[in-house]
Amino acid sequence: MKLLLRSKLLVLLLPVWIGGSIALFRAEWEGVRFAYLLQTEPAVRDAATVKPIDRFAIKAEELIPRGSKVFFFNPFPPRSSRGGFYEMRIKYQLYQRKLALVSFDREFDPAAIKNGDYLLFITPTDTPNTLESDFRERLPLKELYSWQDPGGVMSIYQTEADW
Repeated sequence: MKLLLRSKLLVLLLPVWIGGSIALFRAEWEGVRFAYLLQTEPAVRDAATVKPIDRFAIKAEELIPRGSKVFFFNPFPPRSSRGGFYEMRIKYQLYQRKLALVSFDREFDPAAIKNGDYLLFITPTDTPNTLESDFRERLPLKELYSWQDPGGVMSIYQTEADW
């Protein structure tokens, strides 16, 4: 009786073990796929592994002094996976600055923008560049950084006057 129960238990646990081992093999295969990067130059490794939002956040950290007021205009809803990731990535990198997150589903008063503040824009390719161009028309802005790739445009500006 005991032997029969043990064999039934093993038969039931076998699919669980197989499923778990497949997940482990998948992780191993991902490691094999990217193993060549260990032998490459740092620039090649960064190009293969660092996402554009990461480069943008690091560049913003380099250009914007600590304690400055920063307005990040998020093109995606903050509750979406992409919008939430962008906000958290920028928050993490710019934690020593006064960061104001501006999204299309939140109220925003442009009068809050003062001389010397920084504006961060991400404009996806499929979105018209209206918000960034509106700010460039109404405020004297100094462009500090701009990056364009197939995904869109990422820009950092410093204001030179109050709204």
